[in-house]
Amino acid sequence: MKGTWWLPTKEEDKVSGILQFNSSDGGSLELIGSFQYETKILNSQNALVNHDIILGLVGGRKVTCYKCLHIEQSDNATFKVLFIFDGYHFFEEEDICFDEILVSYSNLDYWLSEFPSFFNDFFRKNNDGKASISLNCDLERKKEKLYESSELTLSLISKLLIKPSTRSLLLKQDSYFEFALNEAVHFNYLMEGVLFDLRNFLSLALDIPVYPISITGKKKNHKITHFETKKDIYLDIKVFYETNPTLEKVKDSNILFTYKDLKDKSNLCFSSWFRISKELKPIINLYCGNLYSSEMYLEFKFLGLAQAIESYHRKCFRGTYLESAEEFQEIYFILSESIRQNVEEPVTNTFINKLGYLNQHTFKKRIRTILSCLNDKDLLKWKSKERDSFAQYIGNHRDTFTHYENIDYTSLNYHELSDYVDEMKKVVAMCLVYEIFKDDGS
Repeated sequence: MKGTWWLPTKEEDKVSGILQFNSSDGGSLELIGSFQYETKILNSQNALVNHDIILGLVGGRKVTCYKCLHIEQSDNATFKVLFIFDGYHFFEEEDICFDEILVSYSNLDYWLSEFPSFFNDFFRKNNDGKASISLNCDLERKKEKLYESSELTLSLISKLLIKPSTRSLLLKQDSYFEFALNEAVHFNYLMEGVLFDLRNFLSLALDIPVYPISITGKKKNHKITHFETKKDIYLDIKVFYETNPTLEKVKDSNILFTYKDLKDKSNLCFSSWFRISKELKPIINLYCGNLYSSEMYLEFKFLGLAQAIESYHRKCFRGTYLESAEEFQEIYFILSESIRQNVEEPVTNTFINKLGYLNQHTFKKRIRTILSCLNDKDLLKWKSKERDSFAQYIGNHRDTFTHYENIDYTSLNYHELSDYVDEMKKVVAMCLVYEIFKDDGS
């Protein structure tokens, strides 16, 4: 896309250039020449200058390039553009705020297994020997509120796309999420907040990496008024950035839950998810990091999931043998005094400090506690011996990989380790599913 480009504070210094974008490599802007401002810095300091914002006009359309990294300078200046906003000029970084965000994710149709469909009726019939097809479609846009809080309203929207040609007619149901924000929110906060959380939610549900395939922002001050209805129409601001999605095929047997499972309690479930996305963020990140990094070494996957399991127990369960802190303090005092009387320095304090951990559950016991809870909730159907065997294997190998004591890699069964990693991922996933649905009593 060829256009004219300039810095927000130096509109008089306009340079022609070409903006290119694809989802795998992101955006790049090659200027034909350089900004005069940059040329002076290059001559005096020999340094490449990054820019938060570069503005442009492409075919009459306003374009904002955000987070522009100066990666090459010859006769022309080349920038790596992390985000492109098509349809609006943001003059300062703090102005990049939206009142509404529309986002669609990969494989969303699989999750929407029973979302209201436009195709009400479809059948073949024969009239006088001639075959014909009758298709009954509902052309009204469908919108269903999923979640509402003091900060935003999340809705699910579907509309019918019709693309006719002389030889074909394409009908496609297009679905996406709408975040209606009660106050304008900065783009960075949205990307790192609710859009990231919703992506993780769908990844958990479908058991595969999920990627945003389109993002559109709207601002209340960026609108036109319909000449007949006099209603305000908020104009689209398309967002483009590098996603590099590796689209995996959804396996029906791996889907943990769909829209159908929460449609009658969506507000409660999304409320739980947005809450635990903050409270259990490290655990969710460890799980999703494992899910999105298929090429990660097995040892890293294992240790990450082991950490997630232990962190979940520490956050959500009581992890001490004695409930009373006072009771343990009495035992601690007796043992510490005995050490002081019978153990010489310099190891006295070292031994006494280790006593503080005596009342904490071992990692293996934490695993058994979690598995028993999931079994009681019918989320995992493992017998007692299977739970004990799992806890024993995970506990022993976590210690082995962490402390590297008595390791014989020639005897390590990687096929077995891979199977256990899959089971660990299932355990962490079931813990998160439990946290989503536990408050509805199901």
